Amino acid sequence: MQRRLPYDSRKIPPMKHAMACSLALLLLALAQPGLSEESPPRDESYPAGDIALHLDLTRVPQRVYEVAETIPVAPGPVSLYYPQWVPGDHKPSNPIESLAGLVIHGNGKVIPWRRDLRNMYLFHLDVPEGVRALQVSMESLIQPESHGFLGATPKLASLNFEQVLLYPAGYAARRIGVLPSITLPTGWNYASALETDHRKGNDVSFKRTDLETLVDSPVLAGEYFKRVDIASGHGQAIRLDVAADRPAGLDAAAGEASILAKVIEQTDALFRARHFDHYDFLLAVSDHVGTHGLEHHQSSSNYLSASAFADPHSLLFGALLPHEYVHSWDGKYRVPADLWTPDFNTPMQDDLLWVYEGFTNYYGEVITARAGIWTPAQYRDVLARHVAQMASQSGRQWRSLQDTADAVPMSPTTWNNWQRGDQDYYDEGILLWFDVDTQIRSLSGGARSLDDFARAFFGHPGGTGNVKTYDFAELVATLNRVQPYDWSAFLQHRLTYVGVGLPETGLDRSGWKLVLTDASSEADKAWGTPGDTRLGPGVMLTSEGRVVDVYKGSPAFTAGLLPGVKLLSVNGIRFSPDQWLDALKTKAPIDLIVQNGDTVGTATLDYREGEKYAHLERVGGTADALSAITAPRPVATAAQAGNP
Repeated sequence: MQRRLPYDSRKIPPMKHAMACSLALLLLALAQPGLSEESPPRDESYPAGDIALHLDLTRVPQRVYEVAETIPVAPGPVSLYYPQWVPGDHKPSNPIESLAGLVIHGNGKVIPWRRDLRNMYLFHLDVPEGVRALQVSMESLIQPESHGFLGATPKLASLNFEQVLLYPAGYAARRIGVLPSITLPTGWNYASALETDHRKGNDVSFKRTDLETLVDSPVLAGEYFKRVDIASGHGQAIRLDVAADRPAGLDAAAGEASILAKVIEQTDALFRARHFDHYDFLLAVSDHVGTHGLEHHQSSSNYLSASAFADPHSLLFGALLPHEYVHSWDGKYRVPADLWTPDFNTPMQDDLLWVYEGFTNYYGEVITARAGIWTPAQYRDVLARHVAQMASQSGRQWRSLQDTADAVPMSPTTWNNWQRGDQDYYDEGILLWFDVDTQIRSLSGGARSLDDFARAFFGHPGGTGNVKTYDFAELVATLNRVQPYDWSAFLQHRLTYVGVGLPETGLDRSGWKLVLTDASSEADKAWGTPGDTRLGPGVMLTSEGRVVDVYKGSPAFTAGLLPGVKLLSVNGIRFSPDQWLDALKTKAPIDLIVQNGDTVGTATLDYREGEKYAHLERVGGTADALSAITAPRPVATAAQAGNP
């Protein structure tokens, strides 16, 4: 959207002296840009020319990205956006609070700017006659332990372009040309889905691209850097690029590449088409940038701790890279129509995130099992946790699964169970698509499965192309072509259901059932903590005894526990995770001393059922659909997997 200045747009003559500059600044301040009108971005080429964007990474050890940008303009009122809505994050989360030092010059003279009063991401200025380009300088400040936003350490940097640029309002991002370049610290190397034009010393220039592709193509750079080719067949190179804080962080790269080769094989077998020219798994190995990932069309940004490779079949992190890779099909090649926007400041509509993220989450974990990263037993342990925890969501009594997608920008911070955390469309999305998968198998007598839908909806045709949007009606129509059924009613019931228990019934058709025992699974040991006793008394605790979440209506809730309070003692002994579990094993009421702010009091937890952990148990005399789902698929041929 474009906001226009409400005052007369007649040209202002060039400034001759300081008094004129001061007058211009005063006039701009009085212009009340907050009263401006909005207009949608135009899908036509930005007429003034290409933006030149240069990022200096040499001050990364001081947690600063230095930005130098040249934006061609015409004289008169100009509005510049700082991107607000982050693709893949689905909300207005770009950290504008990290922007600093913004100064704009034209023909060597400072041009004053003012922020819009209703939109903090929009800047207005009036370009004097004779100025044909703006020289924009600013810094992006990297927060300590930044967890991916401007993520960097003294030894590596994960550069996301949406966090380091301004762009002219009023034009679709794909119609704004950009000439990007970076300067690296001495001794550093880099990787990106962007194509390099040339490198001279520490200076790297990338080939011309458009703003949409630029934002979809982050750069990973570091002093300790390693690239491993995973696959080069079918005409498309696929690589793993690793940057680490220490040389030892690169040691597992070759092993990780061999694991990812299996992921690629199984994804090829699923979709039978690729929609990229090349692909880079960008992996930062550090204890200071969090553990998470973000999808892109021809790459993915992935962040793992230095200890993540201690177990080559890590349950905790095993599905991260497969999940982001599946997003190249689901989320990048195919995007819900309301979620795709022409620029980065038009609000996204998240109603189909149960497809964008839920379907990807389902197949990210299925492919993790098919590729052998997880054993079938480990996959069942993970699925059991999803089923048990989603079935226990007390917030389901008032809030539908659909609303957890609709309201992504509103993220609950406490009472996660009662409010239904903002990512239920991920984990219940798994159960929803598991439900669809088993229903197709049941209706077709095992002749068809969700794999057939995945191939028809996300895979065909192959070849690199533009984004292809879809809506609910097309989704339902494709499901009906795969297996005739009333899929609209099937999906709507599960999406809008409000009540006790799960609306998804896929487990009933899988040949397995959920059981709760006092023995923790491998998934519990990987994901959980000794204080994760949500399936028993209904409370999750930190190792210091702080309550993270409470299930509404659970014994812990009845005892008066709530998020934020701290358990000081358990049965007269100072709190520790071991003491907490020992008390549960007594299967008797537990006496607690609880601190709530400055108040200390006693409480009794009347819970007598011990520890509870989720497992799947085989149902005798039934077909084992679950094992069929996770069984490896035959490797696709070159013609099937890539662009012929």
